[in-house]
Amino acid sequence: MTLTEFNTRIEALGANIDTIVENSMERIMYNAEALIMERIFNKNENTQGKKFGQYSSEEYKNFRKSRGLQTNHVDLQVDGDLMRSIATNVSSNGYAVIIKETPKKPYSKPPTKTKDGKERTRKVGSGTTTLVIARRMDKNYGLTFGASSDEVKESILAGQETFNDEIKRILKLN
Repeated sequence: MTLTEFNTRIEALGANIDTIVENSMERIMYNAEALIMERIFNKNENTQGKKFGQYSSEEYKNFRKSRGLQTNHVDLQVDGDLMRSIATNVSSNGYAVIIKETPKKPYSKPPTKTKDGKERTRKVGSGTTTLVIARRMDKNYGLTFGASSDEVKESILAGQETFNDEIKRILKLN
């Protein structure tokens, strides 16, 4: 490679560095989001790897049972609202994995028939917002809606890989 070719590649790198950093940061955040969601919704663990435990409310266990959901241990998969509320937020202020607020949604037991044959829906709870659920989980089970140190490390490595790959591509080092 000539000095002119090298200079052209370095200029291209300088012209693209903001995009390289942005792509790397986005990879870090989306990777962290995926790891956090896997831990919370599939492994049912807090950031220290501790399982959530058992349901203490018989009423809530019965509600879950009525919907065909497991009741052996605490899990956060009911209707998908909480899972859908977790997202990577990219803005001019930076990058973050956030919990988007959702409106309260009361839960009801399946309809039953009254003596006179009318359908009746019995309300189980007043419903909670996603932020209330997140705060409650953090209080009861330890930090849940955050990244564990392993998730942070793995996500940073993914971002470094993107950063290095982009530099190699622009400098034509492959």
